Amino acid sequence: MTSGRDIAFQALRTFYRTRERPERILTNLPLKQLSTRDAGRVRVLVQECIRWQRLFDEYLNRFTGKRRTRISPGLKALTHILFYELLQDSTVPAYAAVHSAVELAKRKISRKAGAFVNALGQSLSGSRLDVSPPRELARRESFPDWMVRRWETRWGRERTTRICHNLNRGTGTVLRRNATLISENELLNALPDTLSLTPLPDSDCFYTSEESPGLWMQTELFRQGALSFQGRGAGAIVEWLDPRPGEIVLDVCAAPGTKSRYMAEKMRNQGIIYASDSSAERLAVARQDETRHPATLIQWAVKDATRDEFPLADAVLIDAPCSGTGIIGRRPDIKWRRSPRELPVFAALQTQMVTHMWSFVKPGGRLLYATCSLEQEENWDVLEASRKLLEHFEIVSPPETFPDSWRREGLALEILPDREPIDGMFGFLLKKVA
Repeated sequence: MTSGRDIAFQALRTFYRTRERPERILTNLPLKQLSTRDAGRVRVLVQECIRWQRLFDEYLNRFTGKRRTRISPGLKALTHILFYELLQDSTVPAYAAVHSAVELAKRKISRKAGAFVNALGQSLSGSRLDVSPPRELARRESFPDWMVRRWETRWGRERTTRICHNLNRGTGTVLRRNATLISENELLNALPDTLSLTPLPDSDCFYTSEESPGLWMQTELFRQGALSFQGRGAGAIVEWLDPRPGEIVLDVCAAPGTKSRYMAEKMRNQGIIYASDSSAERLAVARQDETRHPATLIQWAVKDATRDEFPLADAVLIDAPCSGTGIIGRRPDIKWRRSPRELPVFAALQTQMVTHMWSFVKPGGRLLYATCSLEQEENWDVLEASRKLLEHFEIVSPPETFPDSWRREGLALEILPDREPIDGMFGFLLKKVA
């Protein structure tokens, strides 16, 4: 039977070859053969090795004295798993980590690779390899140079250091309570003894948990829709748009559907949400959650928010496609899959979406633009372009119920992971003047 370490090795080897999204890679591997705990372990191994890829490459270069391009993707994957288990994971004894890595190298690559991994493991466990962190921020925190340089130019070294550190900590498991199904007291009383929730400040329905998503997915609370996974920043976007019972709402970049579901709860299943996305595949995934959230007001469709026709609406949400640099905490692969050349391409697409969808906002209605990006081009520059290109609008300030650190200049919401490990988000809200 395939072990969890085997699957993690295969996933990492494929990622280092192709830079394909890890979640997509894992869907093609036999994760379902594993227990929930072991499958969760695989996801942690894959995510953390990708997160610390650059730092682990640094250590590997110190050991070999070779350029990392001479290391095959398979051997790189094995050594990264070993680095993680020996340097960052206290749950695996050193001898077990080394033995498992050596045997896997022999089976999956060659006896010579096994000898290499054994020598590396002995050097690591014997403290003969220098694993002192590099002084340079991008290398020490395992980020691309271009990304750190941009952030330092904008926010300074100290703040950028905090952002990198918090993104590497990750957000943990964040869940939202469906207030239409269960009260907080009922939720806390219904929790299994093995699971716990900590309420987030400035919210009455968001919680953090130290337990893995896989364990939560096994609970009746999750299966019945009383709890869903959603970041606090994503929830704030819905709360700011404030969809109301009886309204017509367009959610034009809806997949994977978490904001659509939260809006349906806010609307008490009264009104219509036209939830669309340009990707049929992503929309199909969004619709799979209907068994937990049987909201009859959501109508799904494949549509392009830059050119297709939509009905007039009271509220429009554009959760725009973006670089995703604000969610590196839970999607560390973004660090290695993005390029600065993509930013103006995203910005052009985002501006096109705003200008096209503005024509479907009713007089007196509102449009909320949002990204999970930290980049100027996709956020403030799109706001400035919209102010120049649109007519008959006023900018609505973020509500005072949000933390002061999120509210920027009375113009936009900007959540930065510089104070705590939270998803980075940006948004602005326009009201159409009648």
